[in-house]
Amino acid sequence: MKLIGVTQRVEIIQEYSEKRDSLDQKWFEFLNKCDLIPILLPNNLEAARNMINSLKIEGILLTGGNNLAKCGGDAYERDELEKFCVNFSIKNNIPVLGVCRGMQFIQDYFGLSLELVKGHIARKQKIIFIIKKK
Repeated sequence: MKLIGVTQRVEIIQEYSEKRDSLDQKWFEFLNKCDLIPILLPNNLEAARNMINSLKIEGILLTGGNNLAKCGGDAYERDELEKFCVNFSIKNNIPVLGVCRGMQFIQDYFGLSLELVKGHIARKQKIIFIIKKK
């Protein structure tokens, strides 16, 4: 099984004056079925950099959640982390996959334009995948 770095959304909990990193639990089921071990990357650049450089990460998954800071989002630390992750992926020739916000980040990273689409958030979407066992 391969280790992959997985980014997380930033949740701001006003009631507790906290910022939390979070990831939908369905990701664990999906990644497990793909024979991948997720390494959850904190939205703390120094800590994440140490984790990535210390472990044999073989891929990066940029997940959904939060808007990019340049599009009005408030998770600047996540933008910094994902920029590091894409740079690391390119430098070390490892795959990177972006889902929803993650793909938007990749588009922005490579200078492609983004267009606001209303009404797409929190829609149920079914993903079907086939795993071929060797």
